Amino acid sequence: MKITSELLRKHNACSDQVALFEATFPEGTEINQESIDLALRVGLDLYWAARHLLPKSTWAEYYKACALAWTEYDKIHASAWAEYEKTRTLAWAEYQKTCALAYTEYGKAYDLAWTEYHKACDLACIECNKDCDLAWAEYEKARAQAFLEAWLSIELDGE
Repeated sequence: MKITSELLRKHNACSDQVALFEATFPEGTEINQESIDLALRVGLDLYWAARHLLPKSTWAEYYKACALAWTEYDKIHASAWAEYEKTRTLAWAEYQKTCALAYTEYGKAYDLAWTEYHKACDLACIECNKDCDLAWAEYEKARAQAFLEAWLSIELDGE
């Protein structure tokens, strides 16, 4: 039996799948290994085709074959997933170990930098205070001198 886009539409196939079918098989296709392989490669939904195009009398055999294939897939998937989990767990442990070491080193570097920062600030503060104390003393002298001169000017003026 030949499958055509008209047959797909008759069975209410979605428009995306009909368009993909028409692009892949413009004249329709007989079902054979070559057409099935091509349909699979381009992404045609063969499960939909089986559910809607196979006669009910062949559905049980199709389902049985799919169930056997699923069992095999499930075994391989479980094994692959277990290997993935094992690898992921080891990688996560290594990541955490590396992060812990990095955090320890970060803490040391942070503490050292913080200590150096405070030393620099303390020294700068001491120098600032020295400079400000000297400048304040000069300011006080200048104010005292200004007061003296102002006072003397009053006495001279007789106020």
